[in-house]
Amino acid sequence: MMDIILNATPMSLILSVVVPVVAGGAIYRLLFHPLARFPGPKLAAVTTLYEGFYDIVYQGKYIWQIEKMHKKHGKLSRSKTYGQKDIPFQRPISSRCHECSG
Repeated sequence: MMDIILNATPMSLILSVVVPVVAGGAIYRLLFHPLARFPGPKLAAVTTLYEGFYDIVYQGKYIWQIEKMHKKHGKLSRSKTYGQKDIPFQRPISSRCHECSG
């Protein structure tokens, strides 16, 4: 057993640690995190690559994707992972105007 560890390449040792940590984090975010019960794309719940894709490939169109997610999933839609605490909440335009004027 010790012979296998001593003959392993540094890359295989790094991957043997990184892959389980990343997989464990994804499982936690999808199943056990307090925000796991909110609807939204699963890729957006696990990684920021979902937002990055829309910002880079579609040149900053992520804000419009959030609008589509609200239409599909309702007023609450899990859409990104920064701090794992963000749930964009869609409010009617009239309430935004009322808050701005008061």
